[in-house]
This record gives sequence, C-alpha cells and structure tokens, in this order.
Amino acid sequence: MIAIKYAKRYPLSMISQSDMLNVIKRILTRAGVKVEYSAGFNPHMLLYFSPALSLGIESECEYVCAAAGYAPDLIEKLNDAAPSGFECLKVFSLPCEPNLTARSYAAHYVFKARGLGKQKLSSIAGNPDFTVLFKDKNGEKVKSAGEKIYMLKAVGDDAAEAVLACGNDNLRADRVLKQLCADFSLDWDAATVTKIRLLLDGAEDADEFLLKLQKNAAAACKN
Repeated sequence: MIAIKYAKRYPLSMISQSDMLNVIKRILTRAGVKVEYSAGFNPHMLLYFSPALSLGIESECEYVCAAAGYAPDLIEKLNDAAPSGFECLKVFSLPCEPNLTARSYAAHYVFKARGLGKQKLSSIAGNPDFTVLFKDKNGEKVKSAGEKIYMLKAVGDDAAEAVLACGNDNLRADRVLKQLCADFSLDWDAATVTKIRLLLDGAEDADEFLLKLQKNAAAACKN
C-alpha cells in the first residue's frame, strides 16, 4: 500500500471529485504503477482518498492511497505523467490502508480577500452565533458554523488562517470565507481558499501519522 500526497491546483481545482478520480487513474496508469483491482463483475482500482474538496478550492495536502508497491522514483514518475495542476509531493510506503477520511478531524486553510486581515476575526472561532448562509438544490439555508471553526486569525492585511472541522462533520471552507466577505463587505469574487494541512484525530498532522505507519512497516520487515 502506498499513500500519495499531492497538490491540487488550478485548473484541477475546478473539476469534481469524480473527475479527479479519473485523473488519478490516468496518472497511475501512465506512470506504470501496478495498482490492484477489486474482485467481482465490475473491477476497479483500489484507491482510497482523503476527504473531498469543494469545487474551486486549491490544496497543498491531498492524499490518495493505492494498493500498489513502493518505488523510490515514484514521485518523479507520477509528476512526469501528470497534467497541469497536479504535483506529487510525497509518497509513503504503508503496511495497510490508513482510512484517512474516517480519521480526519480538521483542515487548515489560508483565506485571502482584500482587507480580510484588518477585520475583527478573533471572536468568531467557537462562537455559536456565527452562521453561514448558502444555497443548495433545496434553496437557501442558514447553518450554525462557529463551533466548527477551531481557529481563525489574521495574517497580514489581506489574509487569514483557519482550522475548520473536516471529515464526517465537515464545514466547507468556501462557505465560511464567502460569509466573512458578506459580513465585512469584502470582494468575494477575488477571494481564494487554499488548504495547507490535514489534521487527524488528536489534531495530529496527516504527514506525521503516515510517517509513523511507514516506520512501523519498516521495523516489521526487519523482524
């Protein structure tokens, strides 16, 4: 089993998760990575993703696990086979599928909007009165969000960092930033969201968790 950490940037940030699955399959095939397939009448590559991103959000910390063997030149091969917007950053060799989606606790984001860092952001994290207004297929909705914002702080005049609930209790980062722009009369159309870190149970960094698994696998092989 391998875990691939990759960046998802424009233009791939503008495609759906189902389309991203097909992109990953093509990259693995072109790179010559032999991934195991499921059994049955409709076999498919055994791939396991970290929680999906909302459309339009870029990320420096996406993960996909594949039932395949590790090779030291995998990063180079994957990047050579990848389209614009994809960059393989790390590859971990693991003893088992780590189930990152179920373990996910929060995600760390960078919000950028002109003037955002000048606003009073410190009282929003954990505030049950902070809500987000959004539309879905059933119409307009208001959702309590403050208690799923674990950290929100200004970084300079035009940016902020946020740690939001992720995984089974997900809070969409784009909805949070859009609401902040509405509340503070900022330009949403020029705003951006970038995911920079995935945090698992106990607020453990995903990279650190995968590295521990990799080291344990190496120790088991020695024994």
